[in-house]
Amino acid sequence: MLHYKKTISCRENNFDFLRILATIAVIMIHVNYIFFQFHWETPDLGSLYYVAESLINIITRFSVPAFVLLSGAFVLQNPKNKDFKYFYKKTGYKILLPFLGVVILGLYISEMNVVIAHKSLIGPIKGALAGSFFNLWYMYMLLGLYICVPVIIRIKEVLTVHQYKMVAIGMMLLAITSQATSHYKVAYSGGGNSCISSLFYCR
Repeated sequence: MLHYKKTISCRENNFDFLRILATIAVIMIHVNYIFFQFHWETPDLGSLYYVAESLINIITRFSVPAFVLLSGAFVLQNPKNKDFKYFYKKTGYKILLPFLGVVILGLYISEMNVVIAHKSLIGPIKGALAGSFFNLWYMYMLLGLYICVPVIIRIKEVLTVHQYKMVAIGMMLLAITSQATSHYKVAYSGGGNSCISSLFYCR
């Protein structure tokens, strides 16, 4: 039992370390984008700038998939989350209500800005519905993942580890094919690919 607890503690420490790295990487993506945009709009964009900023962009792109995997690691390992009522109630209080509050506040600010600029009020509403609203697309996508959680846990319980890995690999290939051949009208795509990504960390 002591060895088991040490293993779990070590695993959680590794997850926390990955979360710190992913957070730093997300910050670097945004700072790098602003820096790149500034130089792009000026004539002094040399090849060295382009190479350096492109490398930073490539290296830090692991961050968002890492956050999705971490979400799967934490919510899918808890057997209580297979209960629909329990999990959706918990998610509603902790994630959905704060998310809706932020969206409503952001929508209000956006509408005030378009009124001042004498533009259409429909634009911010479309952005809020489609998921391309400020940088909240990740939360739209995460809600899609959380809708799938009880179902994924139930599937996990009736499959062997080998069968589960085969299902996860098959769904990953399906997601790659879908992304390569489809065009989505909404930024969050229903959270489908986040569900597939999370499969790899729930066992």
